[in-house]
Order: sequence, then structure tokens, then C-alpha cells
Amino acid sequence: VDNLSLDELVYFIRDERRRELCFEAHRWFDLRRYNVVEGYPNTKVLKASYTFFEQDQSTYNYIPTKKITYSLEPNDKAYTLPIPQAELDYNSNMKDNPRDERSGINDNL
Repeated sequence: VDNLSLDELVYFIRDERRRELCFEAHRWFDLRRYNVVEGYPNTKVLKASYTFFEQDQSTYNYIPTKKITYSLEPNDKAYTLPIPQAELDYNSNMKDNPRDERSGINDNL
């Protein structure tokens, strides 16, 4: 950690936090927070893939049928989570956070 530049130190701390708090549900909020830091904004595109399976009726094995990959760009509106329906029901004047429907890239299996 000695002799790191300011940029290197910021990214070192972020990486260390990612490892230290692994599986403790902090990652999403860290990534959201990094998007609004003017000096060191998040510039990574996050990708998540989901595989869909169907059951083979003859063998009862599950067979992957399609895989869809979603991307989350920096400053994407999807970083803002929707307001829970119970809160919207309680306060009818409150509007939900705007989010567009997501469409992923269909990867052939």
C-alpha cells in the first residue's frame, strides 16, 4: 500500500472493500455510490447472465435452453431501485422511480 498514487489508492480501497465484505449485501450499494462520486466515478459496465432450463420428460434432467446477458451501464436508471408496492399503496401521491424494461442479449447455447 506504500507509495500508491491517489488513483491507485482509491481503487485499492474499493477492491479491498469488495473482498472484505463479500456475501454481505454491500456490493450493490457500493456500486451505486461509486456512480455519483465526481472525482472517481464508476466506469465499469456490469454484466449478468441468466440461463433458462427446461426439464427433459424422458430423463428428468434439466437442459439449458437459452442464456440472456444483461448489461448495466454507468449512470443507468436501473441503479435506482423501485419503491416497494406497499409504500406506493400507503401513499397514493407517491410515484415510483422510473425504470425502463430491461432486454438482454440472447446468447445461443
